Parts: sequence; structure tokens; C-alpha cells
Amino acid sequence: MSKDIIIDEFHVTITAPRGLPQARYDTIRHTLDDKQFQGDLRRSIRAVFRKHPPLVNAKVKISR
Repeated sequence: MSKDIIIDEFHVTITAPRGLPQARYDTIRHTLDDKQFQGDLRRSIRAVFRKHPPLVNAKVKISR
């Protein structure tokens, strides 16, 4: 049994407008799958948590 308690979850939804050329959707998907983008996103989220001292003991898990 886990010793951690889930306090909250945040989900991010990425949308694109209808009617774009398929190549544009493919480019968006490629960017979202890119390791550099995912690393940047993780670092950004962790940076926000570090700015808020009450969250110092909170663990952040980023998954897809």
C-alpha cells in the first residue's frame, strides 16, 4: 500500500482547430511526442512548484 495520498490531479488537453492541413496536425503531434518538448514541460512544471514553499514536501509525477 502506498504511503502517499493523492491530493489533486491536473490534466492538460491540447486541441487544434478543425480544417488544418493534415501536415499541420502531424507537426503538432510530432512536437508533443518530442523528448525535448516533454523535458521542457517537466522542467517548467517543477519550476512552478519550487516557487511555492507550501509545496516543498509535495511530490510531482508527470505522466502521459
